[in-house]
Amino acid sequence: MSLAVSVSWGADASEYRYNWGQRYKDQRRSLVPWEQLKTEDWLDLDLWKRESKARDENPEREAQWRDRNLIESMGRVLECLGQCELLRDDGTNLIRHLSPLQEGDEIITKKNSYAWIFLLDGTLVRLSPSTSISLREINIAEKKIFLYARINYGNVYWLNRQDVKLVEDDQRETDVLFFPLDLYDANLWANPPLVKEDHLIDVLADDYKNLKQNARANNLIKKNNDWIKNKVVENFIVTPNASVHGTNFKMEFIVVAGGETYLKNRSNEQIGFFPESEVKIPLTFDFRGYDNNELFEVLTGRWYRVSSDGRNIITDEELDQKLQFGEFVTSKINSLLVAREIWLKKYGHCFYYPLNEVELAENCGRRLWQDAEVELRMKFISEYTRRVETSNLVMLSKIKQQMQDRGDAFLNGEFDENYYLEAYEAYFRQGERPETSWQEEDLNSTKRFFWKQMTSSKRNFKLK
Repeated sequence: MSLAVSVSWGADASEYRYNWGQRYKDQRRSLVPWEQLKTEDWLDLDLWKRESKARDENPEREAQWRDRNLIESMGRVLECLGQCELLRDDGTNLIRHLSPLQEGDEIITKKNSYAWIFLLDGTLVRLSPSTSISLREINIAEKKIFLYARINYGNVYWLNRQDVKLVEDDQRETDVLFFPLDLYDANLWANPPLVKEDHLIDVLADDYKNLKQNARANNLIKKNNDWIKNKVVENFIVTPNASVHGTNFKMEFIVVAGGETYLKNRSNEQIGFFPESEVKIPLTFDFRGYDNNELFEVLTGRWYRVSSDGRNIITDEELDQKLQFGEFVTSKINSLLVAREIWLKKYGHCFYYPLNEVELAENCGRRLWQDAEVELRMKFISEYTRRVETSNLVMLSKIKQQMQDRGDAFLNGEFDENYYLEAYEAYFRQGERPETSWQEEDLNSTKRFFWKQMTSSKRNFKLK
């Protein structure tokens, strides 16, 4: 969590007065970095005098240190298939179901690997193979929640939670590669067929399992809407050559390393929600360029192509045909929406319950932002990001030119079927055999054993 600062070209926060002094849950009391402390520094009398003088001149130093160094939890891994890595500080770790994520983490999916991430406000994020995303910030304000992330490369689907219902039908789910889900209670349930000698044909009849899961998702959405207040989720998503800002994201990003970016904000109808319930909220696109303050409105339901230098954005009808296969994979995700609602009830209370500043700090370990402060933060990172990313693109252009002058080839990344092929084929493989069903009754050790065997087989499956 970072605070807005006052600089000549950014957000002017010089007149903003923040009330320091809040203690946060699970934050250590001592300010001494014992694990990093050097003996010579600890015994240095002159250093001790200087630090003592600095503490005396700034009585709020301790509170400011705690506030500025507060790293808040941002979400959890809902599903991982293949090899998913977490980069935090100087370490790299493999992550799986339930792995906690926090501000500053980078998540990477390797070749032929997929992941679904649950952010604590209810946002779902899907990572295709060979994809990297950095989770920057999650901030709770009085009337909004602010999410800030950077997509470094690859294919990402960013889906904010809506309080609207799904269209109930019996269509099959499309992202079946993750089934059965590690979150057991979110899986598709079905009543066992009652076999009677004089009604054998009934055993073969469809029991509308997908329709039941669809209705179940709607029921959970309705229940969670009863305690979730109408707090807006504001997003700022950055790529090397594009930044998009707005609310109610249902966005898919394709970021080609060293090349173009493709993006689309889907309509409710395209993801299975009631279209008449959609509120048309404009999304803004920030161009690259040091002095380019122009904003572009991104319309819902169409693909955009962003040039490699981030200075041009156009719609392209051919993109719809080229990218429709990958888009299809996430068009029907009832079980994942069920999982989201289950975890939102478990983890989301700090974001939506009416907690004051003290309660949020002591019970949730989070700082309550003022809405005006979020606006200052947004203004700062928008300008800061445009300048930094522009510098990165300029340096990349120089490197490309130097390589060309030496006769070396600079290979950009490219978007191909490897982002979605295995997930797309899994949908058709699932249709060739009966869907797996679980009994709709209390679990026992026998059933749990077989479920563990099934999920173990899924995790050990070698994707081709």
